[in-house]
Amino acid sequence: MKPIFVILSTVLLTGCVMPPPSAYWYKEGVSQQDVQTKYSRCVYDIGMNKVAPVQQQTLINACMEADGFRWGVQTNAY
Repeated sequence: MKPIFVILSTVLLTGCVMPPPSAYWYKEGVSQQDVQTKYSRCVYDIGMNKVAPVQQQTLINACMEADGFRWGVQTNAY
């Protein structure tokens, strides 16, 4: 009886644990749709310049940050 109780308790309590928030690009006052549009534009521009694959993510990050976007979990969500 005791092992069944332990297993059942573990299963029930596991459902209560919330996963940590995921990081994403954000900018205060900008919708996620507009963020996605900007990200897509950065990816397109870098792709058109035929940048080496090893440098692409660094340049995408720089492109987004240059326009005030930040990568992380937005703490002051509105």
